[in-house]
Amino acid sequence: MKIRLLILAVLGIWLQGETVLGQSRATCSHCKMAIEDDQFRARAELASGETYRYDAVECMVNQLKTGFDGEIASLTVTDYPSGDPIDAREAVYLKSPAIRSPMGANLSAYAGRAAALEMQRNHGGELLSWVELQARFADSQYGQAGHEHHHGGVASKAPASIMGDHVHPAGSFMVSLRYMTMAMEDLRNGDSRVSGSSALEDFMMAPREMTMQMYMLGAMYGVTNRLTLTAMQPYVLQDMVMTAQMSMDGGMPMQQQFATQSSGLGDLKVGILYTLARTHNSGLHLNAGLGVPLGRIDSRANTPMMSNAPLPYAMQPGSGTWDFRLGATYTKSYTQFSWGLQQMNTLRTGTNSRGYRLGNRYEVHAWGGYAVLENLGLNVRLSGLSEASIRGQDTELNPMMSPATQTSNYGGTRLSGGLGLNYLTGIDGLVLAVELDNPLYQKTNGTFLEQDLSVFATARYNL
Repeated sequence: MKIRLLILAVLGIWLQGETVLGQSRATCSHCKMAIEDDQFRARAELASGETYRYDAVECMVNQLKTGFDGEIASLTVTDYPSGDPIDAREAVYLKSPAIRSPMGANLSAYAGRAAALEMQRNHGGELLSWVELQARFADSQYGQAGHEHHHGGVASKAPASIMGDHVHPAGSFMVSLRYMTMAMEDLRNGDSRVSGSSALEDFMMAPREMTMQMYMLGAMYGVTNRLTLTAMQPYVLQDMVMTAQMSMDGGMPMQQQFATQSSGLGDLKVGILYTLARTHNSGLHLNAGLGVPLGRIDSRANTPMMSNAPLPYAMQPGSGTWDFRLGATYTKSYTQFSWGLQQMNTLRTGTNSRGYRLGNRYEVHAWGGYAVLENLGLNVRLSGLSEASIRGQDTELNPMMSPATQTSNYGGTRLSGGLGLNYLTGIDGLVLAVELDNPLYQKTNGTFLEQDLSVFATARYNL
């Protein structure tokens, strides 16, 4: 009975999100974007009965410039204060940056001049009649600058390191290629650095440095205006330099440096984004996903100690377990500024075929973006991470061999800051982004390499 009630509740939320006052969520006849905000809707009806719906006044005016295939019977816009439909030709329009319409022209409509004057006194801007509005749009590119310039513009784009920051409208498809490189150097135990020599007092080998590169191919598809499907497949390349302490023919111990490498597919990540609440310039959505264990956990390499030795946990591209991801994202955008907050949790399940399970991860990210130019945005980010130690143990890895083979050394907490740029290329739908990330504070659970500078780069294209 409880399961049935839960299913009915979920269906109710879904249907509520997909309908407003009995009208299904549609796409704009001009820009093809989802019609989300009822205060800016517009409609053109032909004498033949054919109806065109728009997400903003500017879209209807721009389509009027190219004409309709038939005689126009009526043009209606939405009265901003009441939400009621009114005759577009009789309405008074306010163009004010303080009232952001979905497609960037910042136009709102009013049934009478008194209401429009009141809004102008409170928010500033310019009043226009229908004739003046059409004249203003005669040579204008409002609503025709490309999808990436709308719905917040470049300022609303999240930093390159943030994934799952926005839900896509129904029928839209986005592909992305992401690159990340991370460097780790110097050993740390808790809050303090430790020398490699001191680590060799307890272990036969100690890591000196490690680099990881990751290429991620992603896709997002808007099933409905509230539900987006996501998929991300990474390819991982890792290098670790280690120092081994060896005794030759019973003489004094000598240190020997060597390197190991691993590469391969990482775990496939599939998921959904589901809108919980939304206005024309803000949104709250659920992030949920599943990590599919496609990555290897049995990578091996030759070392001075052993040929074809199993590599430590940090050098394995995959987790070997089915991992759940759950969190939420909130974003809000203004004319030239935006900010966002995301909390994500990665919960590991079961034990992999090698006998261990990576630690759960808990992340929180906060960021802000500012449009320096129309097509160039600057963003800053602050992130916190907490990761638990590895549970279990790979029986082929001797925990006394190296800090990297001892499961209690993995995980810790970290606070980092990011600085990045987003660039709208001028190719409709293509956005490029780059970001630098640097740790501000970190504490390891045991003796392990500390994280240094990371670089993120992203190319996103909306089809």
